[in-house]
Amino acid sequence: AYDYFNKLGSDINAFTTFEYTNYEVWAYDNFKKNLVHLLEYVLNPYFTNTTVSNERGIISEEIKMDKDDPYFKLFYRNLGNLFNKSKYRNLVIGEIEDIKQIKLSDIQLIYEAFYHPENMFLVITGNVNPYESMEIVNNTLSKLNIPKYNKPTIIREKEPINVVNKEDIYEDNVIIPKTKIALKIPLKSFKNLSKEMVYIYTRILTDCNFGSTSLFTEKLYEDNLVSYIGCSRDIMDDYFTLCITYESKTPDIVKDKILAKLKKLEIDSNFVSRVVKSNLANVILNFDNANLVNGDIQYDIINFGYIIDNLKELYESVKVSDVEKLIKLFKTDNYTITSVRPKE
Repeated sequence: AYDYFNKLGSDINAFTTFEYTNYEVWAYDNFKKNLVHLLEYVLNPYFTNTTVSNERGIISEEIKMDKDDPYFKLFYRNLGNLFNKSKYRNLVIGEIEDIKQIKLSDIQLIYEAFYHPENMFLVITGNVNPYESMEIVNNTLSKLNIPKYNKPTIIREKEPINVVNKEDIYEDNVIIPKTKIALKIPLKSFKNLSKEMVYIYTRILTDCNFGSTSLFTEKLYEDNLVSYIGCSRDIMDDYFTLCITYESKTPDIVKDKILAKLKKLEIDSNFVSRVVKSNLANVILNFDNANLVNGDIQYDIINFGYIIDNLKELYESVKVSDVEKLIKLFKTDNYTITSVRPKE
């Protein structure tokens, strides 16, 4: 694949997340050749015992490199403390012992179960003709021998509400302690709010309280309590998660301040207005980048099941009173703290 696309002057990448596998091609010309080959490559798998054996060694080395990264370990250790049975507590890449046991038949089974056009979607962004694109796709697919899809039954583990560990402190090769405080809130706690509105409201709420321009964050920097602090939110199956990550030489002092702030979340109409405008500005700026637009569309399809094409209107419909109602539904007692400290 690399040889072919390199000759066309194209960039490619492929990766797997908790939710999906992604094959990407970026190109400035040779649109039809790139698109046809991408479809043919993904839908014509080539697996042999030799290729599987070769990949085992490569992936095992990747696992070792990842496990030498303190941020990588902190990220997954935090998820392991947050979730009991969910897939999110496992390494996406797997453990070395897992890789050793994978057989050619396993690869073929997984491919047949999931890597089928009926379980895929294609996103094309850029200066292209959509009708011409669809004609290329349909013509290419019609020439491929695509078997009937035996849609698998997905068995979901019921994830308990409680976290696994309330606090987990360990030592590693770091200079400054790094900590993650993660909340785990059932989506049903937000009553009649849709997933996308939960995402928008919680983004505004967390930006107001923990964003880079919030008074709380500015005070932490002014008092030299943190060298870095960031906030992320996500929807993971039936749970909303909020994660605050920070670096501090006094991690326990900052921890207490963050926990106290979580118990007293605040909202200000002027700040909400600024946050909404800021987010809208980012949406508009992102449209200058075809790759970012592509990623946003993928995110919508995976997480919400459809493309959100009225994001501007959704943000403009936000009322301070709605965010205030959200605060009352925001349960902050179900959290885990994962902290890595320098080795003695």
